Amino acid sequence: MPLDKELVGRSGEIESSTILVYGTRESIVLIETCRILKEKIPRVFLHYVY
Repeated sequence: MPLDKELVGRSGEIESSTILVYGTRESIVLIETCRILKEKIPRVFLHYVY
């Protein structure tokens, strides 16, 4: 799935604490997308599910 540029662009607007959950067997959303969102969203925790 291609990167959603609007989502990434607006992700810095998130004001609440956020958890990104990424399954290591995920085949639709790329891990790079989660890493980019982790950089953009303040107060975010990226959690990997194995």
